[in-house]
Amino acid sequence: MKTMLTCLLCGGLVAAEAIAQPATFSNDNLKADIADGILTLSDNGGAVVHSPAEGHWSIATEWKDNHPQAWSHGKIASVEKTLDGFVLRGDVTLPNGAICECRDSCEWRDGVLFITRRWHYKGNAPLPHVTLSARWQQPGAFGGILLPGILYYGNPSGAASGAVPVLPKAVGNKGFYEEHRYPAPFASSEQSNQTMAALHTLPSPVPNPERPDLWWSLGVEYLADATELACYTGFVSSNGTDGVVKAGQRKWLEMPNACMTLQPDMTVEKSFAIQVASNFKKGSGFCPAMDYAINFWQPSRVPYIDGQRLVRRKYAYALTRYHREEGVAGSLFHPVGFPAPVEIVYGWCGRSETFGYVAPILGPQCGDEQWEKRAEESIDFMCKSPYDENGFCVRYDVPTKKWSGKDFVSQGQALETFTSTLLDRKEHNLPVKQEWLEFCKKNTDVFVNRILKDDWKPVNTCEATLGAPIANAYMIFKDERMKQAVLKLADYYIARHITMDEPYWGGTLDARCEDKEGAVCAMYAFYAAWLITKDRKYLEATEHATQVFLTYVQLWDIPMPPSRLADNHFISRAWTAVSVQNMHLDVFGIFVLPHLWKIGRDLNRPDWQKLVVPMFVNCGQMMDAYGSQGEQIQHTNYAQRPPFEPIEALRGGYAENWMVFWMTAAFLNTSAQFTRLGIDYK
Repeated sequence: MKTMLTCLLCGGLVAAEAIAQPATFSNDNLKADIADGILTLSDNGGAVVHSPAEGHWSIATEWKDNHPQAWSHGKIASVEKTLDGFVLRGDVTLPNGAICECRDSCEWRDGVLFITRRWHYKGNAPLPHVTLSARWQQPGAFGGILLPGILYYGNPSGAASGAVPVLPKAVGNKGFYEEHRYPAPFASSEQSNQTMAALHTLPSPVPNPERPDLWWSLGVEYLADATELACYTGFVSSNGTDGVVKAGQRKWLEMPNACMTLQPDMTVEKSFAIQVASNFKKGSGFCPAMDYAINFWQPSRVPYIDGQRLVRRKYAYALTRYHREEGVAGSLFHPVGFPAPVEIVYGWCGRSETFGYVAPILGPQCGDEQWEKRAEESIDFMCKSPYDENGFCVRYDVPTKKWSGKDFVSQGQALETFTSTLLDRKEHNLPVKQEWLEFCKKNTDVFVNRILKDDWKPVNTCEATLGAPIANAYMIFKDERMKQAVLKLADYYIARHITMDEPYWGGTLDARCEDKEGAVCAMYAFYAAWLITKDRKYLEATEHATQVFLTYVQLWDIPMPPSRLADNHFISRAWTAVSVQNMHLDVFGIFVLPHLWKIGRDLNRPDWQKLVVPMFVNCGQMMDAYGSQGEQIQHTNYAQRPPFEPIEALRGGYAENWMVFWMTAAFLNTSAQFTRLGIDYK
């Protein structure tokens, strides 16, 4: 039998064939089965996800204790075959006697089942305290969950801090978070039989909400025999408490009344996709979801920003931060006039090593007549840092003339730029002083000796940042012990992190948790091992760490409430979230772009290579007339700096006055590498 449906676009009629249940639809290796009023999606490798047995559609009509209550359910009553998929229809009878007509328009898209769900409320009076949902269950309790930017297989390393979302494997535990908190809007679950399921959403605010700026939420709940992926019209939950959101480094705020009111004849729609996949290595279950997300969102849109003008202004601003006095030369950690301290800092937030690398490449085109002197004196001063068996100092206090501070993140980052500088100068016939080589050799040997000790056991992933500079030093000195150290380090971190039993973590200095910087440290180390061996296992490990890094890349544009960000028509796409503790956007991803481009080249991933220019240019949006910008973009209900409440005031904030030098250094460092690679960012 065929049902005639009106085509709204062309004004004509199209045929839709009514199908009796049970019904089956297939596309490539995917199969959708409709039986007993529920939908099951599966692949030929055993991956499965299905709607709940109690009903394909679920609506709550009460709100109590920050939790939706009084659930009503409806099963699939009819099935229609369409040109690109099928349509499911059914009703949910609500406690007030009204009917909510439900419809799922389903179509096959790029290896997923894409669904637009419609609710049409037929009641004659408003219905308050409503929660709409889309719920999908993966057989098997306690799946390994990845919620981009939020939760990485339970956040085991950050859990001890009490400052991050956690999801212990116990029945009833759940985590649901506002969609604007997700850089890539999906929730994925990996089972021990190497099958995965993911729920992707098209993020959106909730219509007719009962509190300000309410968005759909997305997340997971552990059931007795299944892992449920779901989205709701506002309901949030984390760390055993319903109705709370992470609002600061160690602060949680209540978000009451996270529900909506249905008005008579009101229609609500939500688009999402369900995905299943199988036959992957343990710890890589999120990768198919990440690949689909990048393909779907195509984050290539950029604001009209002239890339060359951006770099010229950044370079000019960097010169205002350049400090020179007798025997001292470097970039000030804070702007001139900042109360305290007055420091030159290497690595992490300071990146004073930058001019040594970028001045010969960018200086001439940016009008720096002293580029050669600036480069050499910058390198000279870094080489004055005192060093011992724990490496070199990374902080120089200008007023007291004292050196201090040693940490692997800063040392590794600074030494990576320093060794890249030496390689670049050799390649382009620029002078390389003997004292520079001595500083490089002695400090590299410090870390080589540390890594090659039998009892070397780093606390977290941060020491992986040493892999790339040691590999660079190996290319300079051809010292086999350096190569041994790189490979031992890479092998160690592959064994420790590749299964995601312990996700990459500890790459930032202000958070001890799962973070993108930890993934980047490993990504650099694995890629360095690949470059000096061409052993495919290191390239595969690089791919895994890169995928984790990409989960922190903001793939979609978040509409902003009235705020500084809205004033500037801020485009959030292609910025990077920080960690599961510090949930703001920043420009750190800029540093990674040359590596991302090269890794994309070696893995034949043009989709990754296409990301680099949008990421570079988009992150220049909040630059002021002087070439400066603040570090922290508050795109979600999270604040890194006060005020921390009320919750309605957090989203759209911008910490403009926190202007440590690394942000400027990121643009210059990457621009110089783009120049060497021939990447056009105009």
